[in-house]
Amino acid sequence: MAGNPALGRRLAQLRGNKTQEEVATVIGISRARYSHYETGRSEPDNEVLQALAKYYAVTVDFLLGLNQTPKPKESTVSTDIVKKSFSDLKDLAKDGFKIIKMVAVPVYKLDVKGEEILAESNIIGWHYVPADKMDYKQMDCICFKVPDDSMSGSGLYMDYIVTVKKQTTAEDGQVAIVKTKDGSARIRRVRYFNDEVLLDPDNPRYQSERVNINDLDIIGVVTDASFEVK
Repeated sequence: MAGNPALGRRLAQLRGNKTQEEVATVIGISRARYSHYETGRSEPDNEVLQALAKYYAVTVDFLLGLNQTPKPKESTVSTDIVKKSFSDLKDLAKDGFKIIKMVAVPVYKLDVKGEEILAESNIIGWHYVPADKMDYKQMDCICFKVPDDSMSGSGLYMDYIVTVKKQTTAEDGQVAIVKTKDGSARIRRVRYFNDEVLLDPDNPRYQSERVNINDLDIIGVVTDASFEVK
């Protein structure tokens, strides 16, 4: 099947500094196959096209050159809403708008070692979380920026922002932010085996780790993820 030149240009543009090998591995195809898409020698099937759109956080139409807008249009309430009275907000709700209160939550970097993960110096920005997802009294939600593609199999790609509920335990099979004895932190799926914990990445390029349960600290459990536009 002949390729799509517009698609090739889009892919090359979106890939940026990442290598073709990196992208192809996350999508689950060979580097040569991905290269054919960029050079216009062939065109991906619908499943791969959807995976590429998800990876780059754009629409399929944008990839194919059918639309110049990367993101789908959404119905939004004007920023003037903050100036409206309570009665105005009730009227908006009657018109079908859902008014959601958002809370700014700190985003921490995860690629730290030998230091306090939740130190103020590790805050790299802020992310808005729906108020109904957190306990104000406990401030039990924090966010982290995913530093690599080790959890890409779960849809947690590099540079995504994950929302984490702070807790010191995690159930078997949950994805959690963990800290090991050497002081390094990472995002992994946890599996329990007697007095050991298997830290399991969802990407075959990364190795699983077995650690003693006493040498592991659970920082919190991942509850949500979203793409951060650079």
